[in-house]
Amino acid sequence: MTYKISKLSILFIFATLVFSCKKTDQTILIEENPIAKKSITEQRQYLSNNFKQLMKELKPIFLDTDLKNILYSEVAKKFDGDDNVLIKTLINNPLIAGKINNENVNTLLQAFYNINGRNYHPQIYIPNFNKHSTRQNLRTTTGEAIEVIFYDGNETVLEVPTYTYNEDGDVVPTGLIADEADAVARPLYVLGLNEGPEEPIIYGTSGVTNTTSTVNAKIQYLTIFHRNESWLAGASEVSIKALSTTWNHNVMGVSTNPQISINTIRTTSSNQGHEILKIARVLCGVEQMVNYSIQENWAVTSFSSDPIVYTYVIFEADAWPAPIKSAASKIPSNPNPSSDKDFFSFCSADEAYGAHDENMPSVNYAIYGKTSGLTNNFQYLFYDGHTIQTADIRYNIKKN
Repeated sequence: MTYKISKLSILFIFATLVFSCKKTDQTILIEENPIAKKSITEQRQYLSNNFKQLMKELKPIFLDTDLKNILYSEVAKKFDGDDNVLIKTLINNPLIAGKINNENVNTLLQAFYNINGRNYHPQIYIPNFNKHSTRQNLRTTTGEAIEVIFYDGNETVLEVPTYTYNEDGDVVPTGLIADEADAVARPLYVLGLNEGPEEPIIYGTSGVTNTTSTVNAKIQYLTIFHRNESWLAGASEVSIKALSTTWNHNVMGVSTNPQISINTIRTTSSNQGHEILKIARVLCGVEQMVNYSIQENWAVTSFSSDPIVYTYVIFEADAWPAPIKSAASKIPSNPNPSSDKDFFSFCSADEAYGAHDENMPSVNYAIYGKTSGLTNNFQYLFYDGHTIQTADIRYNIKKN
């Protein structure tokens, strides 16, 4: 069969090699992927088209007994806490590399590079893996019927078609439609993009030293009540982005000074944020002890001048092509409505968790490291003992 790839992929995959004077030094510049500027419908079709080609190239992994054993062994490692494995991990295995066309697979993997400045990594996810992995015939039966699903990030679709191989090795529809119940009844293999953060930047705390006037804070317990994730994508990636500032959002708390937002250890430019934890679907509504640090060396001595306000957003992180959403964290002590919020962008199909007011669904209240000067009975926002509970989330903040 002749290997085919879309014109769009060819345009993107073209790379420019830039060589320095030394022959040993070279930089590969990959052009920005033009799919990022297409419509959401075209983006989802792009995913499905490339996943179909990828499935064809990965046929030995699904149909060869030894390679399927490797697939199941790698998924069992739960490298990011979920029942999945990256394709790039599988093809680095010498047994798999010897039975597939590595060049073709790597070309297809590169079709998801440099999308809005980020590289995405295709994965194989097996829903209800623990149940299915105990059936040894899944690993040892040659020619077992395989059903693969292409997950394009559309969380509104609950029933999806499945694909398999015909006698010629081509990818064809099975004619079956699968839903979440089918994933319990039989093994389904989902080709999708890994949704975990890609090494988000961790910023410092503006040189604050650890003295008796600073504190550390953590999320102690956390419960998620809404499954803000498709059954095709597995666990929910509960994530956070944060900043800090003064009581009135101005430098040193002086109203005539410019506005300031200060980096914390959970500040990041990544729209995926920092992952707090993954919540499996079966654990929705079950309290989790996370002890997740949200700030270190937090200066809280002076209410009037220190960065005592911690603004943040907690959300379910999704991979492209999920939309970029925005949420705000309100500073109750700031009387100026034009500067009483920090705004955060994040990649998700859902709104942020923990809105404090039904009339403002994308706004939460900031957390305070010192509340002695805070008026209007907002003392419950004090970080040590602060608890939030809404329809979709419950968690508490404690001194670490």
